[in-house]
Amino acid sequence: MLFSASSTHSLVVIDGKLHGCGTNICGQLGLGHHNRVFEFAEIGEPFDGTGIRFIKCLDNVSYILTNAGNVFCCGKCTISPNLDLLYFKFRKIFHNIKMIDFDSHFGVAVDFDNSIYVIGTIGRFVQEPEIKYDALTKCEIEANIIHKICCVSNYAMVLTDAGLFGFGIRSDFQSITSFKKICEYGSIIDFVCTINDMLLLLWFLIKWDNLTDILF
Repeated sequence: MLFSASSTHSLVVIDGKLHGCGTNICGQLGLGHHNRVFEFAEIGEPFDGTGIRFIKCLDNVSYILTNAGNVFCCGKCTISPNLDLLYFKFRKIFHNIKMIDFDSHFGVAVDFDNSIYVIGTIGRFVQEPEIKYDALTKCEIEANIIHKICCVSNYAMVLTDAGLFGFGIRSDFQSITSFKKICEYGSIIDFVCTINDMLLLLWFLIKWDNLTDILF
């Protein structure tokens, strides 16, 4: 089962169909209105007809990635360009996408050719100047296979066959504008399997920048 939740709303796929509930103040449920929805309601959006691969709920926006690699969003979309949508809309800037993740103003995408891209703004609400990527921007990463990506709080973590990489603004406000290896794959895989949660791992590494020295 696919599902995602923010502090304002939740989305879940049931029998291949998208359902949602929540406050819906920005129309992020894709139902065509701003009314609160107290129980899960079927969204009724067919997207591209290939099925849903991934869901991401943020406080005011929802993102859907389909099996065909297309990305749809609704609500208050703040990633290039800014949009206010009451229904899910296909984002033409994303295509052939295998994996994607977002925080409120920044996103990372991996296509089916295993190339990695960033888009949006990092550095909002922190001391460093903002770094903007108005278009989907291809980045280099010293790895052959990307296993998983995770974005939160101006930072992205990418788990690959070559190790764990970071990109964005660290907790000490240092800007990392290319994917930098944090540790080797073999040294981190046991820890990842133990916690079984990349987001929790990301939280630990952001909170304690020297954690890699302790664990690895």
